[in-house]
This record gives sequence, C-alpha cells and structure tokens, in this order.
Amino acid sequence: MKVMLKKLRTENAILYTIKFLLKIAFGYSVSPTLEFLSEDYIMIQVEGIRIKFKLCSQDKLLDLIEGKGHMKSIPSYDDYYYIPVIDENVSDFYECNNGHIQINYDIITLSFVLLSCYDELTSEARDEFDRFRYKDSLVCKYNLITIPVVDEYAFLIRKILKNEVQSFIPSLKPTIIVPTHDIDNLYRFDGFFTSIKTLAAEAIRERRPLQLCSSILNMLKTIVFKKEDQYLKGIEQLYKDSKNNGLRSVFFFMTAKPSQFDKGQAINQNVLNLMSKIADADMLLGIHPGFNTFRDIAVMNDEIERLRNTSERDIIFARQHYLRFDRRITFENLEKCGIKVDYTMGFADHEGFKCGTAHQFHPYNFEKDQPYDILEAPLIAMDATLTHYQKYSMDKAFEVLENLFKITKRVEGDFIILWHNDRIFRDQKWYKKVYLRFISQYNMKNRNLQ
Repeated sequence: MKVMLKKLRTENAILYTIKFLLKIAFGYSVSPTLEFLSEDYIMIQVEGIRIKFKLCSQDKLLDLIEGKGHMKSIPSYDDYYYIPVIDENVSDFYECNNGHIQINYDIITLSFVLLSCYDELTSEARDEFDRFRYKDSLVCKYNLITIPVVDEYAFLIRKILKNEVQSFIPSLKPTIIVPTHDIDNLYRFDGFFTSIKTLAAEAIRERRPLQLCSSILNMLKTIVFKKEDQYLKGIEQLYKDSKNNGLRSVFFFMTAKPSQFDKGQAINQNVLNLMSKIADADMLLGIHPGFNTFRDIAVMNDEIERLRNTSERDIIFARQHYLRFDRRITFENLEKCGIKVDYTMGFADHEGFKCGTAHQFHPYNFEKDQPYDILEAPLIAMDATLTHYQKYSMDKAFEVLENLFKITKRVEGDFIILWHNDRIFRDQKWYKKVYLRFISQYNMKNRNLQ
C-alpha cells in the first residue's frame, strides 16, 4: 500500500493532473512550469500566472482511497449544485497572496485518483464477467457518478482566473453528442439452425403470433437477400440518423472467432459495402475486440489486424466487448496494437462519469510514471445500462440522459452514448422515444445556440 501511495504523489503524477485541469480551464493545452513542491503544496507558473495548489496530508490521502475520506460540499462554479472537496479547516476556496493565487482545498489528489482509475487498478472485486463494478468504486462511495468532479474543479479554476487575471480569456469548447455503436451481432438470422433457435426463443419470450409470423417472413427474406437482415439494416439506420442530426458516429466492428460470448461473424462483401457507406457518410470505424482479448495481446492484435486487412482501413479506435478491461495491461496492449483512442471507460451497471470527466484524457501508466500515448474517451451512457441494469422506464431513461447532458454541457465535455444496432429491432420504441428523441432534441438545441 505504501508503494502505491507514493505513486499517487510523484512529481510527474501531480503535474499531469494540473496540466489536465488547466487544459479544461483555459480551453487549450498549456505547459505549466514547477516552482516548488512540498508535502503540503505545489507552486506552478503558467502563462505568467502563479498558482499554489494545496495537497492533503498522507492520512487524508489514505482515508480517501479507502473510501473513508471526510468530504466537504462547496458550490460549483455556477452554483448549479454542490460538489465535494477533501475537507480542510478553511472557509475560502482560494485567496491571493504575494502575487500568486492560492487554492486552499486539494483538488489535485481526487482528480488524479479518478483519472488514473486507481480504485479499479487496486481492487480485486469483479462481477461475473470479470468487470469492475460501480458499487465497488470510489465514485459510488463518494456519490460522484453524476458529477464530473474533475471538470468541475477545472471550471472553478477558470472562474478564479476570470476574477483575478484581467488578461485571462478562456477558449470555449462546444459540447457534442458522440453516438457510438458496438456491432455485437451483424445478423439476426445467420444460418438455418441459428435462425430456428432465434425464432423459438422469440416465440417463448414474446408469445405474440403476429410478431412471430412477421419474424418468419423476415427470416425468409434474409435467406434470399442477406443484406436485408434487420441487424444490418440497423447499422444503416444508425448512421443515417446520425447524419441527419449532424452527428458523427463511431462504429465498432468485431472480428473475434466464435466463442460463448462472441458471435464470430465474418466481414463479408455485404459488410464491406456497409463500411464504405459509413465512411462515405463521414462516420468513423473502429474495432470491438472480443470477450477474451482484454488480457491477451496476441488475440487482440490478431483481431485488429484482421479488421485492418479485411477493410483495408487504418483502425485506430477501439472499445472492448462487454466493457471488459484490466487497468494493469489493457491500455498498454491497445497502444501496442496501434489504437489511438479507447472508448471503454464506463460502468456497465450505471450511467455517469466513471473517471470524473467528460473530456478525452491520457490514462496514467503507473509503472512508467507517465501518461500513456493512447487517449481515453469516457463512456457516459449505454442502452443496456438504462434498460437491463437500471430497468428504467422510457420516460425515466430520457430524463436521465437529459440531466447528464445538461451537466456535460456546463463543463464543455463530449457526451458519449452507446446504442447497439441489434436493439433497434428488439426495442424499437426505446430507439425512437429515448435514443432518437435525445440525439434529435439536443443536437437541435446545440445548433440553435451556435
């Protein structure tokens, strides 16, 4: 434990966190220089501004990562709600002393802990799919899941600089919705026996004769015209709806071999034609590495190269199947396989801000005491989270998305949402009344404000 505590307080780790906070505060990348570092404070200078940041004691740091930290609530930069800070015996968030700004609460330590996914790295608790659970996280223990607290700290810094530095003019970043789509299933009806099994399961589950007749007709049509399969048509519907709303989707295709959790469907000419349409519509293509790849670089690399070779495209975006991730090695493996941006960091069982931010960031490599080259684009909401894990009604799900978007917009983040192609057919009402309503309504509001 002592070794890991020291890794939370290295000079590189602290400066990495400050640089990220300042990037959001300024709205562009800046290069702070270190003036001094002690156990209690760090002083930096950036663009002629000197800022002194408080660092909490080792005892408070230990309590924090054990989920026992004593937190104090302070107003957010715009008084939208209250946000937590590590408690200190002070009343003012900041003060100006001898030509520098002094921030009296430690906003560095919690920010680094969340950005580095420290709790996921050190906890052995996992669900049945070997995933880190929301209930075991620090964002759960401190009730942070609906608060992008790292971004909130950055905007408090922005507010201070606007109040105290006459020359400070931040660059504003528009919030965008980023639809993402994991293509777990290319075909609803894929082969005779699989199709019969699909129909039998539907007959037992739905018990609606008219629906079953419609499914049989769709199966027969698919046998003759494979490209008419409802799951393939779902992909087409997703990119068309994104294009109609001025959005740019990322589609993650699988090339995994068949297994208990991987369909193992081949990228044939129908799929290649669809990929070309997606690219022509200015959408992005990525890899959805299979269930068994998150600790196996050989299997991961084989799948990524297969998609590169088959599609004849450079594949630099990825999201792990089932959101399975090993914080100790998966980032490094993805990076070695040529992936530039990962989209996996989100909880399967709860929507919200897993890493404390709605901005892309470089995850931290504890072994090398420096950030990875790969970027993380954190996931905020997924269809299965809303329907399966949270069991929301459609009205409640839309309300949840609406509230999370309002928060994301306040901190100029990116709202990354995941909707699967196979759920368009399976949950048509959800697609229209939740997903499509959400991307249409909020994209229209954004366009009206620009």
